[in-house]
Amino acid sequence: MGHDGESLLGRLEKPRAPVEVILDTDTFNEIDDQYALAFLVKSGDKLRLRGIHAAPFSNQNSSSPGNGMEKSYKEGDKVFAVNATSDMMMKYTNQHFKSLARLPDNTENWLPRVAEPVVCIVGLLQITHITSGDHVVLVGAGYMGLLTLQGLQAESWEKLTVFETNVARRKIAQQYAPPGSVFDPYSVEGGAKIEEIRAGGGAEVIIEFSAATSGFELANRMIKNKAGKLVIGSWHRHEITFNATP
Repeated sequence: MGHDGESLLGRLEKPRAPVEVILDTDTFNEIDDQYALAFLVKSGDKLRLRGIHAAPFSNQNSSSPGNGMEKSYKEGDKVFAVNATSDMMMKYTNQHFKSLARLPDNTENWLPRVAEPVVCIVGLLQITHITSGDHVVLVGAGYMGLLTLQGLQAESWEKLTVFETNVARRKIAQQYAPPGSVFDPYSVEGGAKIEEIRAGGGAEVIIEFSAATSGFELANRMIKNKAGKLVIGSWHRHEITFNATP
């Protein structure tokens, strides 16, 4: 298909709106790509980043094209890390269900399976800055919530309260929480505990791992006025709002 001269010249005009960009980069191979990526990340007013592809390369810097692509992927993450944001080269990936496998019941070495989520919990607790005298409330004791509960054993809180609706999870949580501190928020005892926390001015630290609107709303109700920390650890599939006005 041919093009007339006017349409070709039009493509050379300066864009009037942010340009959508997909960058194909071998960031490990040459240092200029790192500068290009950093410029792209910092130019959100002019460039709309839609994707970054770690490019394969094979030379003295890599043992194979695949190795070069993996090195570029990791090098690109370093650029994002310097940018001091939570952005990384990959947000998430969709896997076919056939790629999932059940771990054998006799598995003894769990470290390779839990290293990544444990790192997430350690980071969460570090940025929360729990101090002596804090009342910490954990809303949701699923997989990540229970890991958080175990991590809280090393923190200097004064009081710890856990809310979880699932019976089996509450039984596990009771192994790591102080006696009488784990509640079903919909039970009479749980409701009374919630009102007790609210009547006392709220808790200093609320960590929400319910991944449910009801759990988030519960956490938001119990936060201490003007001085509380609401830590949203779970991923919500839709927009959530809260009032941060003192």
